[in-house]
Amino acid sequence: MCDHKKTYADSKDPNRLYFHDLGAANENMFLESFNQGLIMHEMGGFNVTLAKEVFKIPDDYEVGIMIAIGYQGTNDSLPEKFKVKNTKPRERKPLSQIAFLEDLGHVYKK
Repeated sequence: MCDHKKTYADSKDPNRLYFHDLGAANENMFLESFNQGLIMHEMGGFNVTLAKEVFKIPDDYEVGIMIAIGYQGTNDSLPEKFKVKNTKPRERKPLSQIAFLEDLGHVYKK
């Protein structure tokens, strides 16, 4: 599980970039896991309150994601419903559905 502190350790000021830090840490873990021959699977569908309780995470930390890291198994070891899903071609959303371009001239002073 990855979490990140919502305040800076030295000043205790709010860290408005804590989820950015979480994303950067997640990406580095992903790359190193792959480098070591491991598979990393990020999960967002978990009970945050229960995770904080079970792992005794202080209130000044925000739980962002749960991560499983391990070795790749075979399709034969999966339950039937996942075997079918695992063999279907993956479809990606078009870039136009996930990235937005807008004239931001009004936001920035020239």
